[in-house]
Formats: sequence, C-alpha cells, structure tokens
Amino acid sequence: MLLGLLASVLVFAVLKDKRDTMNPTNQKHFEIASVLIIAILLTMTLVLHLLPSLLAGLLVYQLVHIVSPKIGSARLSAGRKKVVVVALIAAVMVAIVVLGIWGIAIFLKGENGNLPALLQKMAEILESSKTALPAVLQGWIPDVGVLSVQTHVVEWLREHAAEIRNVGGE
Repeated sequence: MLLGLLASVLVFAVLKDKRDTMNPTNQKHFEIASVLIIAILLTMTLVLHLLPSLLAGLLVYQLVHIVSPKIGSARLSAGRKKVVVVALIAAVMVAIVVLGIWGIAIFLKGENGNLPALLQKMAEILESSKTALPAVLQGWIPDVGVLSVQTHVVEWLREHAAEIRNVGGE
C-alpha cells in the first residue's frame, strides 16, 4: 500500500516537472488518477486499521527531515546524516521498550505486583468496607478471607480465559 502511495506521489511529481511539455488534457487525467489512487489507499489505510502505523511513519519521516540538517558535521553527506538520525531514533525507541519491559518486571517482582499481597489487600478492603456500609447493604457483601478471594479470582479466570486472551485485540 505504501508503494502504491509512493508511486502515485511520484507520478504527480513527474507531472509537475513536465507541465510545460504535456498536453493539458493528459495532464488533467494523470492528476485525477493520482488523486484517486491516493484516496483509495487512504481509505484502505482506515479500513485495515493502519492509521497509527501511517502516523508513526510520517512522524519519523518528519523528524528525519527536521533533525538531519542540524547535524553539524561537514564530512557527512545529506544521505548519511539521514541514516544517522534514523539510527538515533531507532536507538531511542529500543531504549524506551527495554526500559518499559524492565519497569514492568520490577513492578511484578516488587510488593505492588505481588498477587497474594494484592488479594490480601482486596480482602482487607472488603472486610473494612462492610462495617462502613448501612445494614441494608451489608448483606450484599460476602464474608471473605484471602483464600475465598483467591478461589473466586481463580474460578473467574478459568471461566473467562478465552476472553482474557483477546484483551487488546479485536
């Protein structure tokens, strides 16, 4: 799809250079064709849910063209400057992903990510909230302990395992 978009833009750019020598009727047909190709490709981008990828690619493209002229080395050509900028962007993105994974691992190994501690806190909250509620609503909250909460969570996870696998997907 990206190749089609690039081809359409290339056709439009070639037409822009040859406007003086081209027949105005042919020029109009090529412009209409290139606009139709772009419209079809953008529609496919939306239908196939590729808009985030398109925006990310356009962001990287713009960053490369903004940052590459600001690299002050006279020994590097414009093409090499762009390669350096793309490598820097890739390195920053890899560092962000690694730090994110590292942070999640620390969270899960720490006290906050500890499942038994989380279930213990849930049980304590349920027990303490029962005394704060009016007598009419107290009957709706079951008498729970940590084992009871764990049992209910495990049962719920088993019942909904297929749905949990699809979280974040379509």
